[in-house]
Amino acid sequence: MANENNYQPDVDGFEEVTIALMNTVNSYPGLEEGEQFKFSSIEPEEGLSIFASSGSFIMEDHESITGHVWQQCLYPFMVICQASGLNQMRKIQLKEWMDTFARWLTRQPVNIGDETVVLNEWPRLTGGRVIKRITKTTPAYLGSINEDKNESWIMNLQIQYQNEFDR
Repeated sequence: MANENNYQPDVDGFEEVTIALMNTVNSYPGLEEGEQFKFSSIEPEEGLSIFASSGSFIMEDHESITGHVWQQCLYPFMVICQASGLNQMRKIQLKEWMDTFARWLTRQPVNIGDETVVLNEWPRLTGGRVIKRITKTTPAYLGSINEDKNESWIMNLQIQYQNEFDR
């Protein structure tokens, strides 16, 4: 018999983490004027988007005899950059932009222009949820090329967060 993990969804956490993530990514100092990430939407020509890979789910769930609950949760997501007319140099620059964005989101110092910037803290969540870590799980890569030569560059990340509450 196969050992299958049947993780339960964290429905309330999914909504809360999505809002916090979108607010955070749209504060990235490397965005051009007027540029912003959209949630689960790809522009036909060019644009930035965040796609939740599977929703939030509870990886570990512990409850004390007094009804205090500790949960370790995961929110996997993809960053997609849709671009067109890319030559070899622009592809390299796009990949580097995405990698720099991921380093910033994982709270590493990055150089943007002449300035070194760092995301000092992850967004605060309400209730007992706290983001513990954001990690990059794949490098930026070319996911597809459409008929009109539009390219979709993809990078996978995940948010690990803790939820603590009393029943």
